[in-house]
Amino acid sequence: MANKIVTIDPSVADEAAAARACKALCRAYDLGEERGGSMDWSDVEAAVEKALDAVPGARAAIEAAREELDEEDFDDIQVEWKGASPAVHACLLLIHSARHEDGSEWEEVDMAWEAAREALEPAAAPRP
Repeated sequence: MANKIVTIDPSVADEAAAARACKALCRAYDLGEERGGSMDWSDVEAAVEKALDAVPGARAAIEAAREELDEEDFDDIQVEWKGASPAVHACLLLIHSARHEDGSEWEEVDMAWEAAREALEPAAAPRP
């Protein structure tokens, strides 16, 4: 089966909530480092919930796509979000990583974390 494209409208996103979700995900990674590299999955799940709050309709769109696909094709879902801010982009990556009923794909959570870190870091001022 071809990839299933799910288009999310980033204009409905709550930017402040997206920033909070990014902070929660970064905090989950920080706590994992403090624990010697052992991340508590509930910290990541809490960040996913914050991301879902930030982007209304994302869960429903991904669930609708899931219902159309066989389980073996479920990895073929792709999420599109043209024009999303960096924080919303990070939230959508995190939401997408959690599309499986049995948990998230760590590599995809790592991508969301990197995007969240970049979203939270102030842009470097251009050199004169």
